[in-house]
Formats: sequence, C-alpha cells, structure tokens
Amino acid sequence: MYGKCCQIRDARLVFDRIAPKNEFSWTQIVKAYAHNGHLLEAILFFRKSLLEGMDPSDYACSIVIGVCCSLGSLQDGRFVHAVVRDRGYESDPHVAAGLIHMYSSCGCMDEASTAFRRTNHRDRFIYTAMIGGFAQAGQCREAVVLFREMDLDGITGDNITFVSAIGAFQDLGDPRQCRAIHECAAQAGVESDCLVQTALLNMYSQCGFAEEALQVFGEMAERDRVAWSSTIAACARHGYGRQAMELFRRMELEGIKPDIVVLSSLLDACSSVEALAEGAMIHARIIAGGFHRDRILDAAILNMYAKCGSAASARLAFDEQSPDDPVSWNVMIGACAKAGLDLEAIESYRQMQALGIDPTPVTFITVLAACSHSGFLAEARIQFLSMIQDFGIAPDVDCYCCLVDLLARTGDLEAGEELMLSMPFEPFEAGWTSLLSACGVHGDRGRATRIAGAGASIAPETSAHYVLLSNMKREEECL
Repeated sequence: MYGKCCQIRDARLVFDRIAPKNEFSWTQIVKAYAHNGHLLEAILFFRKSLLEGMDPSDYACSIVIGVCCSLGSLQDGRFVHAVVRDRGYESDPHVAAGLIHMYSSCGCMDEASTAFRRTNHRDRFIYTAMIGGFAQAGQCREAVVLFREMDLDGITGDNITFVSAIGAFQDLGDPRQCRAIHECAAQAGVESDCLVQTALLNMYSQCGFAEEALQVFGEMAERDRVAWSSTIAACARHGYGRQAMELFRRMELEGIKPDIVVLSSLLDACSSVEALAEGAMIHARIIAGGFHRDRILDAAILNMYAKCGSAASARLAFDEQSPDDPVSWNVMIGACAKAGLDLEAIESYRQMQALGIDPTPVTFITVLAACSHSGFLAEARIQFLSMIQDFGIAPDVDCYCCLVDLLARTGDLEAGEELMLSMPFEPFEAGWTSLLSACGVHGDRGRATRIAGAGASIAPETSAHYVLLSNMKREEECL
C-alpha cells in the first residue's frame, strides 16, 4: 500500500518490521523501490533477497529486468538473466519480453535474439519486444521479416507493435511495402490510434509520399504540432509547395505557432514554386519571431531567394548573417550563378577565401558552373586544380561535367575528350553528348564518329548520339 502511495520510507519501515520475511515481502519492497524510481535500491534488495536464500518468482524477476533496462545496466541484466535461467523462467512471456527489451536497449541484439528463440509460446508482447528491438537497432529488414512471421503465426499486433513495425518499413522506403503495413494496421483495427497515425504520417513524409501523408493527416481526429510539421515538410520537399502554404494558414487558424522546423519547410515550399512574395513574408515572420539567428533558417532564407531568382534580396539577407558559415556562402554563390551573375559568383568565392573559410565540394561545383556559363576556361582550370591541390577535394562527376561542358563550348575538343578518358570513374553520357554537339559546331567529323561510339556504349538504349552524328553529316552534305 505504502509503495503504491509513493511513501517509500513508510514501506521500508513496514518491511523492516516483518519477521520472518518471505518471497512475497521481498518482492513487494523491490516493486516499491522500482515503481517509485529508486532503481539502484530495487536491484540491491533483489540481490539481498537472494543472499537471504529467497527463491524469486518470475514476477519479481520481470520487475528487476525492467529496472536493469531503465538503468541501461547490462551487467546487472546478465546477472538477473542467470537467475532466470537457473529457475527455468526463460520461457515465461513477461520475463522473455523483458529480457528482449533489456538486451535490445543495451544494443545486444544477438542476446535479444537468443532470448526470443528460447521462448516456447510467443505472444504479441514477445513479438512486439523483438520487432521494436530490431527497429531501434536499425536492423529494419529483420524487423519486417519478424512482423510477417508474427502475421503468419496468426498473432495480431497492437498499436505499439505497429509503431515499431511502421518505423522499420519507413527505413526501407519501399512504396508498396509502406502501403502494405498501412493496410495491415487498418485490418488490425489500430489505424485510427493516434500513435499509429503519427507513425504512418512520419513514414509517408520521410519516404516522400506526400499524397498519402495528406490523406493520413486528413483522417487524424487531433493534430499536434508534430503532425502539422511533418505534413508541411512532406509537401514542401516533394513538390506540393502550394499545399504546404495552405496547411500553414490552417495551422495558424487553429492557434498553433510555427517553430523553426515549420518555418524552414515553408521556405522550401516557396523555393519549390518560386513564390518570392510569400517567401519574403515568411522571412519577415522569422525576423519578427526572433528566429533569424538560426543557421538552418539563414541557409533556407538564402536558398529561397536564390531559387526565386532574386540575387539582390539574397545578398541583403546574406549581409545580415554570420560571415563564417560555408553553407551560406555556397548558397550565395549559387544565387549569383543562377541569376547569371557569374562574375559576382566568382568574386563571392574569392571573398570567402579571403576570410579563411574553407570551400566544400558544393562550393567548387557552383564556381565551376559559373565559369562554364560565362566561358571562363582559364578560371575554371585554376579552380579545378586548386580543388585538388590546395584543399584535397576529389572532383566528382558534377565537377568533371562542368569542365567538359566548358571545354566543349570553347572549342577545345581534344582537351575535353582527354579529360573524359582520364577521369577516375566511368565516363558519363552527358559529357559525350556535350562534346558531340561541339564537334558538330566545329566540323570535327572524325572525332564525332569516335565520340558517338563511346556515348552509345554507355547508353545503348538511346539513339541520341547517332542522331546527332547523322544530323552533322546531313549538314555537311548540304554545304
């Protein structure tokens, strides 16, 4: 009684007066300590009961296993497991589920699996513990396989089972399987459970299924900030920018204030549909709300102005931000390049270097793209070599693509072909296509024939290379 009423001192006084103490009294004091948050004392009294020669029940063992799980104490957990094994409790459903949960929480999935296999009669709780353990450990395929095994055993999961299983299906990212687990939840009668709905919403949002996320969101009886945020983010990231902005208006009507996550998603939404006016309004809201010193939002603001083609607004926002953030510099350089202000893009990069901020691979891709747009071959070569020699950054396909395209457009076909053949990875189709088009412009038929064959070997399913070559020959015949 005292234990249930959170009066642990009184419970201890009563326990001390009991003579002789039996298994029931020891279990009650262990339970009192455990349920009132005195976890170390619960383990201590469990050990004392063993020293007193008590034979703990399966119920007492399950309580202490839960304590070990809460403490994350693998050593104590293994000790209790040894007690359980000696007394033949491993097949007890509650004990087995506790062991699985304890080992999973400590990251010992092999031992959790062993505890699972040793159970003779697996019920919903045991399956739920093991599925949750796999999902928590990132072993999503194992969690999915076990969920299907549970279904074949004729066992229906509860809301907790489905929350764990949905998380595993989410990480697999397969549209068909995501819809399948949703259908299973409906058949099990837990589709309308708030925890399950939140899990489904997160799954569809993270996997990019905005329409399904909107459907789940529409069916929710109660929507908290997380639900609104997940749905707005899903719409913003996956081409439903207008819907994201409409959801934001509805969210405000319900009296829910936007946080950094929502505001960042709204900026992404404005970027996706190039809604400059709405983006500027969100920017104003961010300043008014005191969020404008957050680096995530700062980058999102710059990206919004850049995607909307307003390099001037991007520059104004950039000048108000911290000058030591490479992400902001990358976005600013990209904004200039997108607006056709290639000289400004290159100058911004030089300012970045002058401040001692190390460029990233994204920086060089943007700078090389700006050089390519404007035909600055010498500058592009300097930056390409600097990327490798000064900063130790290995150029990726995008960097090579920019340089090959620039060489093709400036007529240096030999250098472009040599670069394609000397890359540390397989040549890419776009590079051959750029060179082939340039061969047509400069009348290099021999090189065009060679390049068309190389391009066709990479993409045999397309005839574009031979079409370009054929057009080139036809134009020559007409001259």
